[in-house]
Amino acid sequence: MAGPIRRLRSYLGLDRNPLRRRRDRVEARIRLVLAAVLVLGGPALTLWSSGRVHDDLMARARAQQAEHRQVTAVVSAPREHPISELDGGRQTVVDATVALPSGGHKKVRIAVPDGTAPGDTVTIWMDGHDAVVQRPLTADDAHWTAVFTAMVIPLLLAMAVCGAASGVRALCMRRAEHDWERDWALADIQWRGHPPR
Repeated sequence: MAGPIRRLRSYLGLDRNPLRRRRDRVEARIRLVLAAVLVLGGPALTLWSSGRVHDDLMARARAQQAEHRQVTAVVSAPREHPISELDGGRQTVVDATVALPSGGHKKVRIAVPDGTAPGDTVTIWMDGHDAVVQRPLTADDAHWTAVFTAMVIPLLLAMAVCGAASGVRALCMRRAEHDWERDWALADIQWRGHPPR
């Protein structure tokens, strides 16, 4: 157990190694900050973002449920549209007529199951402007979307932290290679007494 802990302390720059160069200490401090962001900021960001998504969707669901209404549409004629796969079933687009609360009628285009004939009735949703819409959001929609958000946010944060750590490592390695080349050039001058050709 001491071995992994010792390696972790060394990776994070907590081992007080006197042989560490300044560049190594800076890289270790950056890794420590990134680890703190992941460990401490991850849960806080997840709770905040999933809670925000849940509250926003619940407010939208309440607004849609108050405004949207179910109406009955009468299919007037099928349109010459290719049948497509919608919502897991074979559907096609047709023209239909809807009776409005004001007493008038409105022609709409809706997707219905394949085989629906003129004169058949289907139930659709309309908003306060008499436009065809999807069914209103529900509490379950808000709940599961928030759960999905809570699962995705930590993954995205971990990917961002790993990317940042890799970028810092690449920069430090590039700097180290530059320092090595300079040190070897100076050593060559000292050993041979002249600059390398």
